[in-house]
Amino acid sequence: MRPGRLIFRAAPYLAYGVVVFGVCLYVTFPYDLLAQYGAEHWAPPGIRVQADGVKSLFPPGMQARRVSVSLDAAAGRQDIVQVAGLRLRPSWLALATGRPQAEFSAALYGGRIEGYVSRRRGEDAPVWEFQVTFADLEIDRHPLTQRNEEAFLRGRFSGTVTARLDERGQLHAASVELNAEELVFAGQVLQLPLQQDIACATVQSEAQAATADAGTVSFSCGGDDLDIAATGTVTWQGSVRNAALDLRWQVRSQSLYRQEVNFLGILVGQEPNDAGELSFRLYGPWQRLRTSG
Repeated sequence: MRPGRLIFRAAPYLAYGVVVFGVCLYVTFPYDLLAQYGAEHWAPPGIRVQADGVKSLFPPGMQARRVSVSLDAAAGRQDIVQVAGLRLRPSWLALATGRPQAEFSAALYGGRIEGYVSRRRGEDAPVWEFQVTFADLEIDRHPLTQRNEEAFLRGRFSGTVTARLDERGQLHAASVELNAEELVFAGQVLQLPLQQDIACATVQSEAQAATADAGTVSFSCGGDDLDIAATGTVTWQGSVRNAALDLRWQVRSQSLYRQEVNFLGILVGQEPNDAGELSFRLYGPWQRLRTSG
């Protein structure tokens, strides 16, 4: 029998064997062990990722159930994100080059998040990079915005967060851009002496920083007879927890929120002018902020 005809007859059996092998590998592959290994070795320093279960996803990838992300989990800190389902797609070509990278997406708090995390080798250089883009997140569903099961902050957030860290978890550069619509602050939930909720029709904020230099921060809130603006600098000092701020704030309301502006003036030790405008400086380490005129 001619070799060409033999190969032609054997080709269907070889193809069948390859397909069966691929299906068996896809179904029986230990995705839970791979996810556990990735959470332990690929998660950025200081961040802990846990999932209740992992299954295969086509095209090649993984889908995790009930994922929680925590900061300083060893110290018992609260979860910062809880996701019902997370889709993760590793970049196999990136693995071959020694720079693991994975893309992820998930539904979260009525909106959606997506992004990537990658790790590259190098001496005296940032090795971790990640980016998270989110849209239409209902902020009142996050545990940090609730007090006694009632939200003191409501609205929909969108934005992007990027960062680079070294192997020790030290922050080298970060960029944050946040936007919100119909943001409402209910101070009564926090037992503040406010007569009404403070509503911002639009909110925009940005922050950029690097290890060597102080970064810039800006914030603006516009509403009915309400203008709030802040500009200044932020110094990360290696981590977000050790950040130091220096912001100049301006708050103005002629009538609608005049009582709330007066209350804020008492807190910061300043008096609003006749136009209902209050200016003050907020500065110092994140955990020990101070104010001045």
